[in-house]
Amino acid sequence: MKKCFYVTLAALLVLALSVNQSSTPRAETLKLSGSTIYLTIPEFSDTLTSIHSRMWDFESATGDTLTDVHTKLQTVDDNLDGLVSATPDTLTDIHTKLQVVDDNLDGLVSATADTLTDIHTKLQAADDIIDDLHDTDLPAVVDTLHVIHERIISDIEDTLTNIHTKLQVVDDNLDDLVSATLDTLTDIHTKLQAVDDNLDGLISATADTLTDVHTKLQTVDDNLDALISATADTLTDIHTKLQIVDDLIDAATDTLTNIHTKLQTVDDMVDGVEGATGVLYEQADVVVNTTAPNDANTDIFDLNTASTRYVIRGLILKCADPGANTVTVSLVMLINDVATVVDTFEITTVNFGDYFQLQDMFTTPQLAGDDIQIYVRASAGGPYAVTGQYSYAKTNN
Repeated sequence: MKKCFYVTLAALLVLALSVNQSSTPRAETLKLSGSTIYLTIPEFSDTLTSIHSRMWDFESATGDTLTDVHTKLQTVDDNLDGLVSATPDTLTDIHTKLQVVDDNLDGLVSATADTLTDIHTKLQAADDIIDDLHDTDLPAVVDTLHVIHERIISDIEDTLTNIHTKLQVVDDNLDDLVSATLDTLTDIHTKLQAVDDNLDGLISATADTLTDVHTKLQTVDDNLDALISATADTLTDIHTKLQIVDDLIDAATDTLTNIHTKLQTVDDMVDGVEGATGVLYEQADVVVNTTAPNDANTDIFDLNTASTRYVIRGLILKCADPGANTVTVSLVMLINDVATVVDTFEITTVNFGDYFQLQDMFTTPQLAGDDIQIYVRASAGGPYAVTGQYSYAKTNN
């Protein structure tokens, strides 16, 4: 900004410090400030036009420069707006101070613009006067130009001095702002460093915490491994026991099948006593001690009391050796309410040594009915001794 000022001032001094021309002037001379300046009307017009043009350039450059400063400060202001959220107290203070500077610069830009507009107006008036001089006599022009020269030089020097003073104030304020901003930014840097240190501490503490969490998770993992192993052993043991249970179920199935078979036999026996009424009363065992003659039937038992139901629980017979003869054991039961021999069994010299049961002789473990008779008889010879025992139950005790 100072460079722009001095360049503009040098341009303006062209008018006051022009070098004496070596050739004969083509117009009247004008004495200013003890020096003789040879100027024709066109040359003076060109000089003022140049001054006018350069002042316009100065106004434009100064306006652009101040606008650029304002734009950059606005950018700083926007950036500080972003920083306010990070460090609210400090940056808010900076923002306030910069806002004051920004307002001052707005005022300076406006004042400078007004000043330059005023210079432009005055130069425009001088330019209009020059245009009018083309039709005026030379002596009057010389006097008028002398007056114009004195006034323009004085006004321009005062104005530029005032601009220089104000720009110097801006420059000093900017120096102070830079110094204050540097101090503030140093403070921000210190605080950010503290935040960074705190973050380092937080990262370290977080790392320690995560390490502890990792250790605990490792412990959990080990416990799970142990639990899985124990569970596997337990499941193996459970499987073994279930296998035993399965074997027991298989055995129980066989047992139940056997029980079912026996129950079926009982059911068949119940079917055999179907039709009888009353409660069965168990009787004392009866001893068998008789003979088997060859001319008559000898009863082992003949149970046929009216309205009485009988169940033969068991029978065992042993016969003496019949030699070449045969002792026949006959079973008589009711068939269509008629006593009928339904089965026979032969005892010979081959098997007489055995003890025969109902299952052996008649393929049934029990007998039931309202009229049951078993008798023996020899085919020849005899009589042959027959011994044994039976048990039974009956209704109507």
